[in-house]
Amino acid sequence: PSPAGRRMTGPVRDFLRAQRVQAPVELYSDWLALGNVNEFVTFVPTADKKRFRMLLASPAACYRLFREKQKEGQGEATMFKGKGTAVARPGDVFPAGWYSGTDTKRVTINKVLSNDALAQQNQYVQRCIDWNRDILKKELGLLEEDIIDLPALFKLDKQGKAVPYFPNTVS
Repeated sequence: PSPAGRRMTGPVRDFLRAQRVQAPVELYSDWLALGNVNEFVTFVPTADKKRFRMLLASPAACYRLFREKQKEGQGEATMFKGKGTAVARPGDVFPAGWYSGTDTKRVTINKVLSNDALAQQNQYVQRCIDWNRDILKKELGLLEEDIIDLPALFKLDKQGKAVPYFPNTVS
């Protein structure tokens, strides 16, 4: 991420400050193809004192889960089964099948774990998410116990920007 990746437009910043609820929290999102923070972070309500938990995408958690499943003998489990190439619609940000480029191949846990390029890309993405994690912990007074890491993978597009690896990820 770059310093420019954390900038809000003046009118948006002014609007948020005028509400006087809390100061805006600026996150880095320039490493994402779409640049929307909801691609890697969201919040869910809880009934405790804090009243919410932060859900954070985590390539590291995904790799841990996949290594665990591989050790359990599930390395040949097929991912994306039944996911054919979708038809692009007018206005789609990405062309059909953009999510992984693997929609016609048999993708398994073993193949993902043996893909060094994908692993390197996800190490970069994890660092980007971790920078934002630190900002959110500081600005919102969060402890690690307030954060739930969700297994997720990303891949970098031709411009070096991250897109979700799993299809139909709902933010």
